[in-house]
Amino acid sequence: MIPDVISNPSSLVSGSLLASAALLALTAAAGFVFSLVSKAIFSMLSVVLGSRFAYVFANGLTVPGVLHHELSHAVAALLTGARVSSFTIIPKGGALGQVGIVPRGSKLMQGLQLSFSAVAPALFGVGTLLLSLTYVFPGLSAPWQHILFWYLIICLVLHMTLSGADWKNFLRGILGTWIILFAVCFLLQLLGVDLMGPVQEILPVL
Repeated sequence: MIPDVISNPSSLVSGSLLASAALLALTAAAGFVFSLVSKAIFSMLSVVLGSRFAYVFANGLTVPGVLHHELSHAVAALLTGARVSSFTIIPKGGALGQVGIVPRGSKLMQGLQLSFSAVAPALFGVGTLLLSLTYVFPGLSAPWQHILFWYLIICLVLHMTLSGADWKNFLRGILGTWIILFAVCFLLQLLGVDLMGPVQEILPVL
């Protein structure tokens, strides 16, 4: 059966535009929100433990979070066809870690590679948080397990933020990403997937 939406092409296009724009807006919002959350955690650590220890903790004792952050960049780049030219979690020049990404393919694909890899720490971080809280946390029993778990969660959240370079790359490739997301949403609607329902729920939040 042909989905009813095909009988109204303008609705199909507008729905795809709205859905793809909502996805982009949610991605940007996630990066912004986790930057605020990271600052809030740092402020609380500063109040409880002192600003010097908070600085040392956030920049020297959260290696698991740095590793997750840089791996997110690298995995997102590889998934979209880019080449990872370098990878390190050794602090250098003010950066706690760094991933070298070489975009490949058409301008459209290069834009997608830059945008997706730029916001990957926030997106993959949300996934890791949900999986950890759903499948790992319920099975914890010993006190040391809880301490280790929440230490890793704090490390993760502190490094789900997006740097200035991340925002720059996200915006640099946002048009190509929007075009690809539009095509995906368009195809999903052709296949009968209802996107307007979720979009109508998301828009009031945005």
